[in-house]
Amino acid sequence: MIFRAVKYTLISISALLFCLVFALSFTPSTQWILSKVSDFVEGLSIIEPDGNLYSGISAQYLSWQQAGLSVELEELELALDWVCISQTQVCIERLISAKLTVMVDTVAMAEASTEKPAV
Repeated sequence: MIFRAVKYTLISISALLFCLVFALSFTPSTQWILSKVSDFVEGLSIIEPDGNLYSGISAQYLSWQQAGLSVELEELELALDWVCISQTQVCIERLISAKLTVMVDTVAMAEASTEKPAV
């Protein structure tokens, strides 16, 4: 009984990942998915995403912020190495940005790490 549940769970996860990769192979779906990722990941902002997983993904602007850390990339280009995906790894083949800005506030990081999470 447990084996059957694990089997169906793994099949469902594999099917979901296949659908996600298939959807990301088309530019409009890539733009939609990246906009949704931007909505769900706190502090992440992606402006004007374009491209797909096969030819590479680009964005005019990407920023990510968390307590004490801010990262900004302008004119971003990203391409993945597909051999790694078959080995359950994500490898970046190309990562190009016209401008990279990283701001670190160690005081804010220390304060955030000592705060207790709200329950």
